[in-house]
Amino acid sequence: MDDGNNELDKFKWNYKKEIRKKLRIGSLILSQPFLKDDIFKRVVCLMCAHSREEGSFGFILNKKTEYLVGDFIEEFNDINLPVYYGGPVANDTLYFIHDNSMELEGAKEICEGVFWGGDFQEMINQTLGQQVHIPKIKFVLGYSGWDPGQLRKEIIEDSWIVADGTQKAVFSDSDDLWREVMSEMGDLYAHLSELPESPELN
Repeated sequence: MDDGNNELDKFKWNYKKEIRKKLRIGSLILSQPFLKDDIFKRVVCLMCAHSREEGSFGFILNKKTEYLVGDFIEEFNDINLPVYYGGPVANDTLYFIHDNSMELEGAKEICEGVFWGGDFQEMINQTLGQQVHIPKIKFVLGYSGWDPGQLRKEIIEDSWIVADGTQKAVFSDSDDLWREVMSEMGDLYAHLSELPESPELN
């Protein structure tokens, strides 16, 4: 990946700090400010699996598609929820992340207040049964995957910044989520979040 190291060096970027961070299920990974990859440019990705043996996968949280959930689930035609692009793998498959207030069988806890998957039909039934408040839920098309060791290698190459996952970030519908999460990580990250995507154009 093209990671813009020369620009990061101007701000005393220390990739060793990122390597020391514990990457685990429930972490957020944010693409570094000058990553040129079209798919992963300024994304926030929730890690849902991570191991040396099997690799890693997660969902991009901040790339809305032109679709609404009713385009995929007929019963949700009257529910105005966006569908997000979760990544380039299996992107014809709809997944969902939720707070498990519905207590779905088979749901897997990712971090505090955030769960992945569970009984799909029961999710539909319970969501339709909510007369006032729709449960915290986010729908994504596809996922992002890495082979064993690949994600750690990309962190060493300065492609990713590691942060703790929070319910607030996961269920945010902000178009500026990448900048918002970065700005909450401390002064250096807040400064980096304000840099243009292509500093050479300034």
